[in-house]
Amino acid sequence: MLGIERINDIPSQLVPEVYYQYLQRGYTELLENVFEHNAQDIASLAGLTLLLESALQSPSDFHEIAGYIYFALGESHKRKKILSEAQRFYELALEAHIEPAIYSKVCYELARIYIRNQDYAEASELWMKLITLYPECMKSQELKRLAIHFEHYDKDLTKAFYFAAKGSEEIKDNADFEKRVARIFKKMLKGIKVSP
Repeated sequence: MLGIERINDIPSQLVPEVYYQYLQRGYTELLENVFEHNAQDIASLAGLTLLLESALQSPSDFHEIAGYIYFALGESHKRKKILSEAQRFYELALEAHIEPAIYSKVCYELARIYIRNQDYAEASELWMKLITLYPECMKSQELKRLAIHFEHYDKDLTKAFYFAAKGSEEIKDNADFEKRVARIFKKMLKGIKVSP
């Protein structure tokens, strides 16, 4: 990210072994490499901190990483249970450039906040946008979440059935999906009015 390439750097995984050799045999020559490695780590950390600060101040200039920063800030605020701020950062993450797998995670967390706030239409719109943009992200876990959402919150049994059935197709012999499909189907049948 900083465009810095390390030359003749000791690999991180060897640092403990070098230190162990120093403790056992008193070899101080190799410790110089460890100190140099650590100095580069500290300099890189300072550079990354400045880069991240700049990216937060002007996300449009750092569109490649701004979305990931917003996602991380959303996660941090979610853990602290400051959901209004988590929501704000998740929404910013969706507007930025992020890979589909992270986009999917942001959608899930943001949908949970919308549901908690009883903004079911917002949550539904978010799920449908995810399906439209990144259908490849719709793995079994996401399909289950969608089925639950449309059954319990959006009250759209057709969509709930579709996603439960799709999840059941993806994971053969999955009792959870099979029960869900059967339950939603029964609900759908109850809603059908048969005229005499």
